[in-house]
Amino acid sequence: MVMAANALVQGSDPETGAAWAKYVLSEGQYRDELMNNLGGAAGAEGTRMTIAGFRVLSYDEASARVDLGVRVSSQNQNLIISGVYELVWQEGDWKISADVQRPLDTASIPDLNAYVPWGE
Repeated sequence: MVMAANALVQGSDPETGAAWAKYVLSEGQYRDELMNNLGGAAGAEGTRMTIAGFRVLSYDEASARVDLGVRVSSQNQNLIISGVYELVWQEGDWKISADVQRPLDTASIPDLNAYVPWGE
């Protein structure tokens, strides 16, 4: 779960995101494609994100699916987003899976009722 939270924070920093991704992106069939797509998305000025909750969707010693509930505020809009990270245990650490084309799947959600509160 901490890796997913760290991915949200570190991965959205344009100055350090690419270097950080080299370490946290696992070996896998889509690694090169995912690394090549890193620089394409610019951060939105004035966007604020706060992790509000989490759910562990699946877990074993080799993989995990972690869902973060995130409050997003941007351009006078407030949203709640679900971000599901696909993680794998590799080289003694949790890494973002490069064996799937979308290691982060996001969607807007109506509320955080199904989530364990983060930091409360």
